Amino acid sequence: MALGLGVGLDSPEVIPLRVHDVRRTSSGSGSVVVATRAPRKREILCRRSWEGVLAAAADRLDTTGTAQYLFRPNCFSRGTNTVTNFLDRTKPSPDAPRLVMGRLRSTWLVELFEERLPITVIVAAAGVDTLHGLSRILPFLNPVPADEAARLLRGGR
Repeated sequence: MALGLGVGLDSPEVIPLRVHDVRRTSSGSGSVVVATRAPRKREILCRRSWEGVLAAAADRLDTTGTAQYLFRPNCFSRGTNTVTNFLDRTKPSPDAPRLVMGRLRSTWLVELFEERLPITVIVAAAGVDTLHGLSRILPFLNPVPADEAARLLRGGR
């Protein structure tokens, strides 16, 4: 969940992650950064609410000094459905939606938009080249009240 809600990764990005791809920044702020692998190679700063969970998971696994997988470290079969199959075996409460990495990533994106982060920051963090890939989350964004939209369009904060 920390990789989806905290960093906005999707399944193909989670599967190859190694423990050493997660590190604390040198700023001393407790920030955690995740370095993804190809094809959308980038570094993403974890959301504050998930950085402790993610850092603790990486610290727990980082005992051998080897390039150990972060997700399911003892599973050596790493097919395209590794994450999906794992999540399908979880037993959520009856009123909770099924866990899906795409939904976690979409929630992460919606939160970034709702916090009014610059679109260039969101695009870079999401690892996309165009806005087309982000258009599917538009129906989930809260509408901006007319008076606030007018103020923002005029250059107000």
